[in-house]
Amino acid sequence: MLKFLLVEKRLSITVMKLHDVKIRIIFFLRFLLEFGFVEEKKVLSKEFGDFRGNIVDIGCGIGNFSSCFPHARYTGVDIDPNLIDYAKRNYRGIFLARPGEETGLETNSFKGVFTIGLFHHVDKKTVEAICREIQRVVKPGGIIVVIEDDRPETGVRRMLFSLDAGGKFRAPDYFGNVFSRFFTIQKTYRIYPGFWRYTVFVMRTPRGSRLGAKSENLRIPRTK
Repeated sequence: MLKFLLVEKRLSITVMKLHDVKIRIIFFLRFLLEFGFVEEKKVLSKEFGDFRGNIVDIGCGIGNFSSCFPHARYTGVDIDPNLIDYAKRNYRGIFLARPGEETGLETNSFKGVFTIGLFHHVDKKTVEAICREIQRVVKPGGIIVVIEDDRPETGVRRMLFSLDAGGKFRAPDYFGNVFSRFFTIQKTYRIYPGFWRYTVFVMRTPRGSRLGAKSENLRIPRTK
């Protein structure tokens, strides 16, 4: 019996190591293609500053952006339990294997929320469900930063995006219209990390202001 348990434990460790190798290869390739995530990290630094308090990263993947918040109480949520297991073993923070639309987090418990490259992985119904969940968990006046993939407009980008696990790329105007029903959009701009192109939405949960107005034809500048 003891021998069987030892063999089972060794097999479990081997499987875990194989999962880790696969995850590291995928994220290393993404790291190269996006030039080390420098642009995304600049956005987080610019919009959140030296953030202190509760912050949640929805669709956190392996949790690599947790290092951007050394003084915050970071929580990462992702639907993939393998990525969450990896995050728990390699990064600081609380990591939960849950869908973005049903996080199970406490209402009004976070001063900040961010997502990076999440919404092109889900259908339109789920986009709105995740927005409702963000609206629920963030405190009144809290900050929300969404960094979302744009539709690929060149041959190289189309080829790279065809390899992406998501594929449901949508125009910024679509997101502007959806987000404005849940949050107050303060500003939008584009970043170009490596071969990717993202639109950044910086938003707040309103303090008693009216929701529901549509965002017409967003003018999105490029930023350095």
